Amino acid sequence: MAGDETKKLQDISIHDNFVEASRIPFSINKEPVGNGYCVAFVQNNGFEHLRGDANVWIQYINSDTPSVGSVVVLDEGEIGHIAIVLMVYSDSILIAEQNYFGRWIVDERELSLDYERIIGYIL
Repeated sequence: MAGDETKKLQDISIHDNFVEASRIPFSINKEPVGNGYCVAFVQNNGFEHLRGDANVWIQYINSDTPSVGSVVVLDEGEIGHIAIVLMVYSDSILIAEQNYFGRWIVDERELSLDYERIIGYIL
């Protein structure tokens, strides 16, 4: 029995060079919210205590490493951009965002971990 438990843990823990737990999508509210901008979307998904336009969120960065449920701060658009990390892969992240393609448009994108516009992450 103990051998079976160990095998099961091994089977579900490591896969394709990344932790299996990071492959489980983070559940968020993907409905358009607020004024239609990225900040309102991120605040509505667990970060309501942080304030300011996306470019101000640079001050909240506390990690260079993404994790599921964290905020990615990006150097995109006129005043920056922020999004929620849904999944972490070995070489990319899947994000959910609002206002990348237009106000009140919620979408998902996959970004390479070496994408030059990633500034950092907020855990």
